[in-house]
Amino acid sequence: MPTSRQDHTILFLVHGYYPDDPRVRRQAEFLQRSGYQVFVHCTAGEAPGSSWNCNGVTVHEAEFSKTRASLPRYLQQYVRMTRDSARLVRKVMTERRLSLVHVATLPDFLVWAARPARRQGTPVILDLHESMPDFFASKYGGLARVGIEGALRLLERACVASADTILTVNDELADAFERRFRRRPDVFYNAVDEDHFGSPRQTVLWPKEKNLVYHGTLTTVYGLDLVIKALPEVLEVHPETKFHVFGSGPSEPMLKELAGELNLAGSVVFHGRVPLSEMPSRLRGSHVGVVPTIKDSFFDMSLATKLLEYVYLGLPVVASDLRAVKRVFDSDNGLFFFSANDHRSLSQVLIKALGADDTEIAERVAEAQRLYQPIAWKTASARYLSLIDELVLARDSS
Repeated sequence: MPTSRQDHTILFLVHGYYPDDPRVRRQAEFLQRSGYQVFVHCTAGEAPGSSWNCNGVTVHEAEFSKTRASLPRYLQQYVRMTRDSARLVRKVMTERRLSLVHVATLPDFLVWAARPARRQGTPVILDLHESMPDFFASKYGGLARVGIEGALRLLERACVASADTILTVNDELADAFERRFRRRPDVFYNAVDEDHFGSPRQTVLWPKEKNLVYHGTLTTVYGLDLVIKALPEVLEVHPETKFHVFGSGPSEPMLKELAGELNLAGSVVFHGRVPLSEMPSRLRGSHVGVVPTIKDSFFDMSLATKLLEYVYLGLPVVASDLRAVKRVFDSDNGLFFFSANDHRSLSQVLIKALGADDTEIAERVAEAQRLYQPIAWKTASARYLSLIDELVLARDSS
């Protein structure tokens, strides 16, 4: 007998803290607003082991938090989260009707926590936020020499076979997964949650003192050292420029030391970690978003969420020429691209962007926003809801 969405519970599993994961949060809160009962199991934040409500979504924190670590420690955390999630799946199944399990990677094998539900016919989504073998090869290197990368690829294939539907975050990754699995994931980009960010800002006239901005994790792979190394040359042409960095991470001490060595203490401002809810207002006071991600075989397939946030809000963007980024923003008149991994190229492009007039900036912002529209959440959300309804409601009525 056909039922409505309110009769169904969807459970998200994520090895991360729910409030800090914009993709999972966007999906979960959208499904809750669409009528589903939504639960999320995540690693601990402020209240380990507790359950609480976040905009209508019931969030259950594990007893342990996610920490950055060595490869063995990462795998140990992943295994612990998978076991803990499996226990929660069984618990939810005894308390209510569980209609769908939505698993966010990494790790891929978190999908195995959903086995108790899948055995009883509950559909499982595996949302591949990134490629686990490529992630670890990029992060640790040398994995192929010890056979770990090959093992991770076999594991990845087994995990994909354990899901009814697979999703991923961009078309470059979807191409890679299709080649590996002969099965193409549905693509939903890490687009902006319009309800959270509000409306794009109106055109802002260029002031004399311009603020560059980056927000997110501070690690070497995001190329922030390139910006700091580029700044001395930029300041010779645009001396009022400041680089505002929002976030924290393992590279923070090194970046502060580098800024000091280059006598940039007054030009690079580290704000520390800022809650996601505060970032839209902080970004609206900025002038150029900088996304200097390094390029390797893994990151060439990445398109940072922050880049899409800058585009949505109406900031001109200076970005590495990654393949996944240029696939979406395939115009010479949208983003300002520089040669990845090259701080001299970055300095020249920053000088060009900061020296552009109001008309050029307005045209580039408009072009970038035009290219963004086909992947925007307001466009993709209807397709996402249709996919969920097909898995849950169509199965229920058959």
